[in-house]
Amino acid sequence: MDCTSTCPYVCGRIQGGGSDAKAEVEKLKGGAATFDIGLAENSVILVRQKKNTENKSKMEIKMSRGRVVKILAALSIAALFYTSLLQPKEAVDHVIEPEHVKVLHKLALSSLQQKCRPGFVRTSMEKLFSHSYNPALLPFIWKNLSNVEGESAQKYHPPFGFRGNLDTLRDIMELLPATGTPFHSKSCQRCIVIGNSGILRGLGFGALIDSHDVTIRLNDAPVKGFEFDVGKKTSIRILYPESALSFANQYDPDTIVAAIMFKGADFKWLEAVIKKKKMSLWTRMWFWRSVVQNLSLPLTNIRVVNLLVVNETATGLLNFAPPTTGSLFFRKKIPTLGVIAITLATHFCDEVNFAGFGYHLERPRMRLHYYGKTRMDNMKYQLNHNVGRETVFLRDLITKGMINDLTGGVQPPKLVNQSVDQVW
Repeated sequence: MDCTSTCPYVCGRIQGGGSDAKAEVEKLKGGAATFDIGLAENSVILVRQKKNTENKSKMEIKMSRGRVVKILAALSIAALFYTSLLQPKEAVDHVIEPEHVKVLHKLALSSLQQKCRPGFVRTSMEKLFSHSYNPALLPFIWKNLSNVEGESAQKYHPPFGFRGNLDTLRDIMELLPATGTPFHSKSCQRCIVIGNSGILRGLGFGALIDSHDVTIRLNDAPVKGFEFDVGKKTSIRILYPESALSFANQYDPDTIVAAIMFKGADFKWLEAVIKKKKMSLWTRMWFWRSVVQNLSLPLTNIRVVNLLVVNETATGLLNFAPPTTGSLFFRKKIPTLGVIAITLATHFCDEVNFAGFGYHLERPRMRLHYYGKTRMDNMKYQLNHNVGRETVFLRDLITKGMINDLTGGVQPPKLVNQSVDQVW
């Protein structure tokens, strides 16, 4: 018998010839068998525990996926609901009395026949807002970034500053052959900011608008087909990625496109447009609708709006609370692009008029824009804006004779036997 399979102690006893040794071996074998069974049972338990752990992990993953699916489903339902609210409904045109149109044309023509006053609007703004308006503020970014190197420009994230985006901005400016203010041809420039309000329809202000030295349009507001009311000329078009025109033939070859950045992804968009390259999927996810990737304009026609103008408009002129770091975008109060454009114009124009402004929220079925079918009640979903405060601000400038509302949407002219509220 080979006893090497047992322990040395037992092996010695067997070789010693003791009769009890064999019995001890048998006993040991039984113990080994018992040990083997116990070991097997422990192994089974460990396998079961491992399996239970794996099942638990799989269940947690399924539950986690389920929660994600539920969240995505909820967001999809919310998006569909929100979209349904914004679906075009029947819009009603503003009722315009012929007498009202005559008065507006007469007042506008009288204003435009006056001699242009060099530096008038900038000087007036400085006097009225001595502590919150900077007459030396440059409205467009220069190639050397000299106007964004200060602490104020880097204090806030877009749209109130350039914090976190200076490297991309520097790359953009190196690619642009022309920067800074685009118009210096006249000693005195009279500018007009054309809003997109539905009150423009039927006024026939096209020729009066085009008579200005500089015409500033907003977003993707069309010109073709609406020339009688809004004119043909576009000197500057201020836009952001989601509001850029989709087709090349919609851009006048002489138009300056002034890009305004409301978020970090907007810088990446402009860089991609200039370099004619595709944006990453991550960047595209930040836009609330698909964006164009080609402006079909020479690079000499592209400018970048100084975001200090947005900050000046918001906190300096409209008295909005300063933005806080990390606050959610939808909780910030941001001026409408129209009021930003008016402030921008005061920094390089000598006189400023505007047309096509005014939100008549008390008439929800009225046409919001002079194009499309969007109704006035769509504005109640624009939580970032405070159009009431903007109206008060603009009326103050009009009353003090600093700027003119040619179409009377913000400050209607009083007609004979007719109150301001009855004009529209």
